[in-house]
Amino acid sequence: MAYSTCIARVFFNIRESRIRGVFRTLNIGEIERVDMIKKTGKDGKNFWCVFIHWKSLSEEVRTALDQKDGVVTIEYDQPWYWKMTKSHARKPVRRAAPTISIGGNKVSTTTRGKDGSGWVNVPRKDGSIDLRTETPYTPSSSSLASAPKPASLQRKPSNTGDLIESSSEEEGHYDKALQPDEEMRGAALQWAKEQAEGQGRAAVQDDE
Repeated sequence: MAYSTCIARVFFNIRESRIRGVFRTLNIGEIERVDMIKKTGKDGKNFWCVFIHWKSLSEEVRTALDQKDGVVTIEYDQPWYWKMTKSHARKPVRRAAPTISIGGNKVSTTTRGKDGSGWVNVPRKDGSIDLRTETPYTPSSSSLASAPKPASLQRKPSNTGDLIESSSEEEGHYDKALQPDEEMRGAALQWAKEQAEGQGRAAVQDDE
């Protein structure tokens, strides 16, 4: 029996396995295959238009769908539901898998084994062979031991103090906004300390 139904709009996050599971729970027939076509609504959101091709379908459901404007409501997750109708579109035929023939006989393709067997490396025009590996290269412990050690990096002392002193002589020569964060924090703390000490001395003088 060839019978197809259509659910015109299904949320885009619904998978084929979910659709099959719902109808398996309802036990109204046996599904042969499910075709899901991506569409976009006027609001710009994607959704699925689903065609279900049945091997068998219950007589009650078929009778309801064969009526004029026949619709069957499937409540798959309350309050969410699908509206299923009979599909009058021609069932698309799935193409067969590609094959290869050698000497007029069809042969099965060989897969590359873990040891590299099954495939042959094709030499280049210059005679070299492009060897490729299916797994990332991991250096051995011996190669790591013999590898040269990277040069140690030494941090040079900052010359910010010299720049600040020179900036007092030549206004605008040094932009304090270019100081590193740590030095900026240190300068800010020193400024706050000096301000606090200055306010303390001013308060003592007022008391006197």
